[in-house]
Amino acid sequence: MKPNESQSRAHDAIEWDPPLSIGVRQAGDGPGVLDRYIAARFPGQLRRASDLARLQTVIEAARLYFEEEKKDRSLELLDLAVGQSPAEETLQLARLEIAFLVRDPRLFSFYAREFRRMHPESTAWLEVARLGRAIAPTDAMFGARQGPRAFEHYGPWPHTPNWINAPWDLSSDVLSADYHRAMAEDALASQALPLQEAA
Repeated sequence: MKPNESQSRAHDAIEWDPPLSIGVRQAGDGPGVLDRYIAARFPGQLRRASDLARLQTVIEAARLYFEEEKKDRSLELLDLAVGQSPAEETLQLARLEIAFLVRDPRLFSFYAREFRRMHPESTAWLEVARLGRAIAPTDAMFGARQGPRAFEHYGPWPHTPNWINAPWDLSSDVLSADYHRAMAEDALASQALPLQEAA
């Protein structure tokens, strides 16, 4: 069974009104099934199917669900948006990053194959393949492993993409930690110096 296959079958079994693509509603028509589902499933983030076309809103909502440890809801939202706008590279890249961050090699490979099929000329493929070698090193699609990496980071660090547009910049935290470590080392060194002089 493919990752999210049962979830995908559940979506396919629902007779969307209109079908998963957004249609024009007649005046007086109430909200369709998909509109009601989205409003109930993603409250406070999206209200109707047409909101799936607001790419940055969808990516931000998916990131927030991920940060709240609701990875299934995060990926479901991105799956719905990709189904609505399959040509939008940004949605697929955000979905790949979430799959990488939750450390799911099968899901990452599944999404990577779909991305490669939809965007064969994308310059982002080099980064997708690099992440793929880290998370799914036995998958030949990503090419030969190019040596071990000294470290693996999650989130918008210099060596991990920020396709989910995370607002935090952890580099200041790293610099602060380095500064405090250097200050502590200096303090220890200055305490040891009088002892050496006394001897």
